[in-house]
Amino acid sequence: MKAVSLFEYNLLRVLRGVVTQASPSQILPMLAKPGQRPLCLSADAVSLVQDILAKGMVRWLARHGWANDRYLRDGVAVAGRLWERTPPELLGLKFSRWTLEFLLQLMSNTLGSKKPQAVELELGDRLVFLHAFQALRGDERAERLQNHWPAISSDGLCRLFFVEELIDAKTLTRIDWSPWLTEQGAAILESMQSALADRWEQLEIRKQTFRDVVKVRQVGASQTRVLGEFLNAIDAVHRRDLARCLLDAGRRVMRDQPAARRWIGNLDIKRERIADRVLIYRDALAFVHALERLRTWNEEASQVGYFDDGYAASQLWKADWERFDGEATTNHAAEILRKARPM
Repeated sequence: MKAVSLFEYNLLRVLRGVVTQASPSQILPMLAKPGQRPLCLSADAVSLVQDILAKGMVRWLARHGWANDRYLRDGVAVAGRLWERTPPELLGLKFSRWTLEFLLQLMSNTLGSKKPQAVELELGDRLVFLHAFQALRGDERAERLQNHWPAISSDGLCRLFFVEELIDAKTLTRIDWSPWLTEQGAAILESMQSALADRWEQLEIRKQTFRDVVKVRQVGASQTRVLGEFLNAIDAVHRRDLARCLLDAGRRVMRDQPAARRWIGNLDIKRERIADRVLIYRDALAFVHALERLRTWNEEASQVGYFDDGYAASQLWKADWERFDGEATTNHAAEILRKARPM
């Protein structure tokens, strides 16, 4: 039987809730009254943290990586579940001291008293931060995380997931994509494609209800930047297959052939200048604009011959294009942009 203090007990309960993505109602009460930070955690507490992370993260990866699908490996399309496409030894997550430091600061309400450098973080740390922000969304503590724990706002996967919440203020936060373009990071990103498609579809549905022009412009600018940088990053390492989430989200959003007024019809722009309306329309339709890039990629893939470099990758892209009805999706996106003219 392991013995822990009350502070450690609450920390373990919060960590378990974060890793298992429990309801915020199970987590927030334990953060309502911050405890006095101890000088260190006991050996028993550290052992239990390790156990929760080991079991919880494996379960999380299995839940997201079970789909039998095809992704690129060294330029060749490889089929299978996540652990079949990638050697299990490459899927093992590492955690640095910053996971414990993060939990200690979170439980004692001292976020930001010490901050990690990007090079100090492991993929496991980054996933814990993402899970924590997701667990606290909608609560003031999520805003504290964004303001006092820069590792969240600067992480590429976090920005993809929470593009409408992790919005740059006066200065642009550098977004670090490199951890998710390594062999291990890209494998995890593969497993998150469906979840990312869900998030982007939900955001586009929400954006259609926005009435505040300032909010629309903020979210649209964030979308434009994050999507642009993400597509540039995966293109640079020849992993266009990691944009499958956008093809999927695009198909869902364009399924019933919406008109531009869905995004701009609720906005009061009567007093806006024509030049400002152009910018408002651009930001409101940021996701629709991003689909144009995917059309360009498909045109390039169609020109790759059998003996050319990148043939297997181009074939996989064309298969995804057909699978997610890319032609109809991007054709309608182009029609929306053509008809969306400020008046």
